[in-house]
Amino acid sequence: SGTIWKITDPRGSGPGDQNYTTTLYDDASDRETKMSYPGGSNQQWSYDDAGNLKFRITVNGEEQDFYYDNRNRNNGTWWNNFSNNIVDWRYFGHDAASRLTEAENGTGGWGANVISDVQRSYDAAGHLTQEEQDLYGVYPVYVNYPSYDDDGRLTRMNVSGVSTYDFTYSYDAMGRFEKIFITNGAQLFQYRYDAASNETERDNIVNQVNQVYPRDALNRIQYMNVVKGTTLADETYSYDGMNRITGVTYNTGPADSFGYYLDGELKTANLGNLGHNITYNLDNKGNRTGVVDNNVNSTYSPNTIDQYTTGAGLSVTNGPEHEIQTYNGVAYSYINDERLTSAGSGSTIYSMVYDALGRCVTRTLLNPQGNPRPTPTPRATPTPPQSPTPSPTPNNATTYYIYDGDKPILEYDATSGTSVGVNLYGKGVDEILERIAIGSDGAWYTYYPQQNHEGSVTLLTDPSGNVLERYRYDAFGAPTIYDANWNGRSATIYDNRFLFTGREYAATYRGIYTTPSFNFYEYRARAYNPKLGRFMSEDPKLFDAGDYNLFRYCHNDPEDLTDPMGTQDQNFTGLAPREVSRMLADQDNGNAQWAMAKWADSSNNFQGTFSQFATGQSLSMGQVGQGMRVERAIPIGGRRDPLLNGRTESNLATMADPVQKMARSLLYHARADLGLDVRVIQGTRTYAEQNALYAQGRTTPGSIVTNARGGYSFHNFGVAFDVGLFRGRSYIEGGSGYIGVGRLGESIGLEWGGRWRTFQDIPHFQYPGLTLDVVRARFEQGLSPIAGY
Repeated sequence: SGTIWKITDPRGSGPGDQNYTTTLYDDASDRETKMSYPGGSNQQWSYDDAGNLKFRITVNGEEQDFYYDNRNRNNGTWWNNFSNNIVDWRYFGHDAASRLTEAENGTGGWGANVISDVQRSYDAAGHLTQEEQDLYGVYPVYVNYPSYDDDGRLTRMNVSGVSTYDFTYSYDAMGRFEKIFITNGAQLFQYRYDAASNETERDNIVNQVNQVYPRDALNRIQYMNVVKGTTLADETYSYDGMNRITGVTYNTGPADSFGYYLDGELKTANLGNLGHNITYNLDNKGNRTGVVDNNVNSTYSPNTIDQYTTGAGLSVTNGPEHEIQTYNGVAYSYINDERLTSAGSGSTIYSMVYDALGRCVTRTLLNPQGNPRPTPTPRATPTPPQSPTPSPTPNNATTYYIYDGDKPILEYDATSGTSVGVNLYGKGVDEILERIAIGSDGAWYTYYPQQNHEGSVTLLTDPSGNVLERYRYDAFGAPTIYDANWNGRSATIYDNRFLFTGREYAATYRGIYTTPSFNFYEYRARAYNPKLGRFMSEDPKLFDAGDYNLFRYCHNDPEDLTDPMGTQDQNFTGLAPREVSRMLADQDNGNAQWAMAKWADSSNNFQGTFSQFATGQSLSMGQVGQGMRVERAIPIGGRRDPLLNGRTESNLATMADPVQKMARSLLYHARADLGLDVRVIQGTRTYAEQNALYAQGRTTPGSIVTNARGGYSFHNFGVAFDVGLFRGRSYIEGGSGYIGVGRLGESIGLEWGGRWRTFQDIPHFQYPGLTLDVVRARFEQGLSPIAGY
C-alpha cells in the first residue's frame, strides 16, 4: 500500500540491524497501530469503527483515551493514570458548524479540579468574536474580536475591562497587514512591503525607531538595520548557493561565519562577537558526538534511539517516556509523554500548567530556600486593571497568562490579581512589538523589542528610542546579555524572557526573579535546551514532522530554520522565519490534536504522513520560483503521470488567462520540485452554483462549506482556484504538503488563502492584490476582472 514499514538508522549495518531499526505496524486500513523502537520499547494506537483514534498507549505503558460525538468530532481526552499532579482530562465542545466553542481541562479524574475553561463565540460569517478565558474558576477575562473587514480580515481586538488594551488594524490596497492603532487614537506601528510583497520595514511611530530589512533578487533578507537617525544595530547577511546564511557582519564588533555539512546541518560556527570558534561533529543521524569550542572538545554520547546519555561532557538521565529527566543539576518532569511541567534545581522549583489548547496559563516559582511562596487562592479575582499597577513583592510567585491565540498578552499576579506584564504583538506569533513589565528594581518599564532575521530579540529600545539592553546568541540560542554599551550582564534587568526566535526563556521568570540554572526555552509543545542544541523530548508528531531524529532542532540548521510550535521546523525563500511561523501557529490555534495524540496517522488530522512530508522537504524552496515552466507530464513516484487530468483541465479553462498560467506553473513546480501530485479541484463558479453551495448546510442537506453567496466569492470571476493533493486516485485531506504548495504558490506570485489572518483557506489561491467590489463591478460590466491590476 506504500505505507512505511521500517526505518533503519544510517548508523546501523543495514535493514536487518534491529539495534537501529524502527518498525511500524499497520491495520487493514493502513492506520498505524504500533511503533517499535530499537531496543524493544513501543507505542500503540487503536481505532473505533469510524476510524477515530480510540486510545493510545505510551512508551511507558500509560493509556490516553479519546472520545467523540455522533459527528466524529473529538470532544474529550483522558489519561488513565490520572492524579492531582498532572493535567489528565480535556473536554472540547463544538457548534453546529463544527467550530470549537469550549475547551476545558483539569486534574484528578474526569471533570474534577478544573484548571482552565475556554469558551468561544462566532458571528454569522464564522469569524471568532470572543474568547472567554477562565483560570481556576477566577473571574473570567474576555478577549474580543469585534470587527472584520469585507474580506474577513480582523480590524479590531480588545480585552474587556482593560481600556488600554484596545487596538485597531488596517490593511493596504493589496490586502497586506499594514498598521496598528490605539482604537480611536494614535497610530503605533506600520509595516512596509516591496513590489513582490516581501515585508521590508517595520516602523515604530511612538519612538521613531525603524527596522529595515530589504530583500535581494531571490527575496532573501539583505540586512537588518535598526535606525533612529543613526544606526542602533545592523546585521548584514551573506548566503551560499543553497540560500543558507554563511555570514553575518555587524556594525559593532567582528563578524560571524557558518559552514554546513552536505546535508545542510550546521558544521562550523565562528562567532566573532562572542569569541567562539565551534565545530559540531555529528553522526549519520544528526546526533552530536563532540563539540570543539576554541580547540576544547566536549563529548556527547547518543544511544540507539538518539537520546544523549552524555551531553557536553555531563551525564544525562533519560526518563521512561523518552524525555530528559536530569541534566546539569536540573530535574525535569512531564505530563506523561507530553509537555514539560516542572524543573527543579536544589530547592528551587519552576512549574508550568497548561490549558486544554496547550497554552501555558500558569507559572510558579518556589523560593530558593525550598519554601513554597503562597499558593493562589481559588476564585481570587485578578480583575484586569485600567493601567499597570506594580506589585513586585517577593511573595508573589505564581503568574496567570491571558492569550490572543497562541500569544500571551496579559500577565497577572495570581495572589493580588494585579498586572505584572502586558505584551502587544505584530504579525508574527512570536513578534512582540511592545512590552510593559516590572524590572529588577521594582519599577515599570515600557520597551520595544527589535528582532533579527530569525525573530530573535537583539535589543530593547525605550519610548524615546534609546537602547536599554542588547542580546547576542550562539548558533543554537544560548543568550549573552549586555547593557546598551555592550557591558555584560548576568541576566536581563527588564523582565524580558522573549529571546531566541522570540521564544520564552525560563531563566527569566519575572523581573525580580532570575533562575539561571533553568536555561531552557519553552517552544509550546516541547522544551528546548540550547546547550545541547536539541529538544528535551520527542516530537509529538513523531516521524510525521519530517525528521527521523525525533529530538533534533530544525534539522541542525538553527540559522535558517525556526520551530515556533515545537512540532515542525519551517523556512521558505522570500519569508523571514518569523513570518512563516505566524502562519503555522495560526493553523494550530484551536486545534490541540497534535498535543493530544502524538501522531498516530494522517487520518486523524495530524498534517500528513512522514513520507509525504519527507518528499516535500527533499528540495530547498530556493530551487523553485525561478521562472514559469509548464509541461504536460513529469515523473511521480517513478512513473509517468499526466500533469493535467480531465477535471484539472476543465477547471483551468474557466480561469482568466493570467491566472490559468500561474496555476499551470504551480502544478508543474509542485511535481518537479516538491514531488507532489497537485490538481485543481475547484475553478470558476457561476452565481447560481455559488448560491447552491452557500445553501448547503443551511437550507439543503450537507455541511456548511462557504460563507459567500453568489457574487461574493473570487471563485465567481475566474481569478481563484482550489487545489487538492492526491496519491494515485486517493485525495489527501490536510497535511504538510499543502503548506509547501502554499509557499510555492506565493513564490510564483499568487495570493494564498493559508496566509489570511482570520479565516484560513489552505487549498485556495487567487490572483494577487484584488478587491472584491472592484472585481465584481468590472465583471458585471463585461470587463476583464483583472485588467489594470
